[in-house]
Amino acid sequence: MSLEVLRLLDHGVLVTALALFCVVGASLPWVVIQHVRLRRKGMAKELELLGLPLPPEGQLPHVLVQLPTCNDGAVIRRVAEASANLDWPSGKLHIQILDDSTNGSADIARDAVASLCTRGIDAKLFHRATRNGYKGAALQAGLQQSDHEYVVVFDADFVPAPDFLRRCLGVLLADADLAFVQSRWDGLNAEENALTRAQQYAIDAYDAVHQAARSWSGYFVQFTGTCAVWRRAAVDDVGGWASDILPEDLDISYRALLRGWRALCLVTVAVPAELPNTRSAWQRQQRRWSNGLAQAMRKYLWPVWRSGLSFPGKMMASLCLASCVHGPLVGVIAITGAIHLLLGGGTGPAAKALAVIASLEVACAVLGIALGQRLLRDTSVWRELPRALVGIAVFLFAQVAGAWSVLDAVRNKASVWTPTPKSGSEFAADSRRLAPVASGKRPSD
Repeated sequence: MSLEVLRLLDHGVLVTALALFCVVGASLPWVVIQHVRLRRKGMAKELELLGLPLPPEGQLPHVLVQLPTCNDGAVIRRVAEASANLDWPSGKLHIQILDDSTNGSADIARDAVASLCTRGIDAKLFHRATRNGYKGAALQAGLQQSDHEYVVVFDADFVPAPDFLRRCLGVLLADADLAFVQSRWDGLNAEENALTRAQQYAIDAYDAVHQAARSWSGYFVQFTGTCAVWRRAAVDDVGGWASDILPEDLDISYRALLRGWRALCLVTVAVPAELPNTRSAWQRQQRRWSNGLAQAMRKYLWPVWRSGLSFPGKMMASLCLASCVHGPLVGVIAITGAIHLLLGGGTGPAAKALAVIASLEVACAVLGIALGQRLLRDTSVWRELPRALVGIAVFLFAQVAGAWSVLDAVRNKASVWTPTPKSGSEFAADSRRLAPVASGKRPSD
């Protein structure tokens, strides 16, 4: 094969990868524009919804709180206590610890349930001897033991505030077309080190910019696996929790979307969680998320396009799924770009134009992180831009590192769900200044 043929092949792969990267990243400019355009109206509407009155105490519905755990250690006790402290009539609050532990964590879960029962709380432990179906199967097994009207899910590393139910459930009760109300994540240990800070930047951008913009625009809102209140009728309507792919959260989110249910993201309701504080724990989590997103893309991309959703709705739902290929595409672009330089080939106009578009999309991702900090932490966008650049670099690295797990999912290679290690960090949650929106103020433009 001649050198010129190699150059042409490499250039073709490079252009193709750049084109796909631009397509997959097309939602980034839209998200930023919608966030800026709808922020004031969206936040005002959220404050209005959160101000809706609940029914009288005697008419409040029964709520099932599901706590899926697996080898989570002492944090099981912490999330169980936080769930028991939810401000809700004790006779209408029901807690399930769905434990798949294979170590001493099962004993901690048992003690936690016993402690709650001594307080007069309806708490039960369901321990599975096998982990077949992982978290999705555990949730469904617990659901079959209950017929309560509303369901809340908290992962073991989250610590809900006592007013969580009263703030979220009123929104759900007011709109019968809502399948669930999703709160945002916050970092219990966000200031612990540079890695946890970078994670918090990305989480803030996703919840306060990406999810919020889609929610305000009436498009797809993802259930993020925890910190949401579900309408039991919606869960039953879509067939309950499924376990044929790893991300039970994405799976039920897309089934609800395709069945015509709506969802809302609440920016001002935050639930703190322990973020992975070591690179190995974080990379394990990111690989699982990348693999799960690719599995969901493989399962739902075609059904989305066959559905009755509007064209913009199909595009948004599809681009959310396709975001998992960013990592593999960045890897291909880096490799083919380096080879192209080594071979001494020139860069054609198509590659240059696509590179400019891709760069603008990355710039929108950086701006999205800065806008998230502006909304939630009331900081200057310009001050946050350098930190946002670091955050994007960290997560591009994670996506490239997890590229192989994406390819495994696309090839339908079986995957194993591995829990993220948790240390039970007590790093002060209030070490980070809360956003003005958290206190009910409207953010300035």
